[in-house]
Order: sequence, then structure tokens, then C-alpha cells
Amino acid sequence: AITESNEGNNCAIQTFTVAPLILPPDFSLSANPNSIFATIKGSSPVTSSKSVIRVTPFNDFDSSVSLSSNAASVIPGATGNFSDTTLSSAEYSTGSEFSVTVPASAVPALYNITVQGTGGGLPPRSVNVALNVRLKDPDFIEVLRTLFGPWTQIETYISFPLASL
Repeated sequence: AITESNEGNNCAIQTFTVAPLILPPDFSLSANPNSIFATIKGSSPVTSSKSVIRVTPFNDFDSSVSLSSNAASVIPGATGNFSDTTLSSAEYSTGSEFSVTVPASAVPALYNITVQGTGGGLPPRSVNVALNVRLKDPDFIEVLRTLFGPWTQIETYISFPLASL
């Protein structure tokens, strides 16, 4: 309550009641790294590199969070994989490892995969993970050669048929 007074000047006293601002429990998701890759080699499905999905709680949020992805709708035949599909509050900071198994028929491209988390009766929260699907021809090998030494980030890849070796 806030009270205002002007002693001796016959002014009215005004009293205000201010309700404390109470924010509801909430959470967000993060992905580290936010970009993963899969290299298709031949006719077998491949599993991408991993990203760790973590939960950040706000305002005493402590419900379990269930994780899912839209990988199958983005890449037909793909599956999103989680090391743990449900994170308890004790597992928020450890997180869950996320990867995507990609069929050999996938088109090489950069895909945007959405990971969703639901919990605590809240609407789903999401984080995006970029998935770079690459194709490697099994008849070629790659040799890494640094052109300008350690002071630059410029690198080149030289590819040549195995038969020429």
C-alpha cells in the first residue's frame, strides 16, 4: 500500500494498493549446437550428428517436458531420435541428445527441423535445429589440404576417383 499525506495543508490522503506482479511458471528450449549434419553414403539410412536439447525453467516451472520433432514430416522416411523423450526437472540442464536418422533417398539440402517440448499444461515450446544432408559418392575420396597455413580459415577439398590412385 502507498499512502500520501500533506501534513497541515488539509489535503486528502490517498491510498493505493499495488498487487505484486506474479508471473506464471514457464520454460524455453535450447539446442546446442543448433546445426547438425548427415552424410549419405550408399543405400543405407544414416544418423546425423547430435545436438543437445535443454530446458530452461522460469518462475519455478518444474514439470516434466516431453520432446518430439517434425523430422518425419520434413524429410519423408526420417525419424527424430532422442536419448530421453521426457525430461524431469532434474534433467533440464543435462538435456537430451537429439539426432535424425535420414533415409538414403533423402535429397541433399539444408532442412529446418523443429523440436517441440510440452509440459506443465502450457502450449508447446519449440527450438529449431538446422539439418544439413550431404551426399558422398562412395567411388570418391576426399583429401583435406590447408592452402594458407594456420592463420587462415580457408580450406579446400580435393576429390578424385579411387581408380586413379
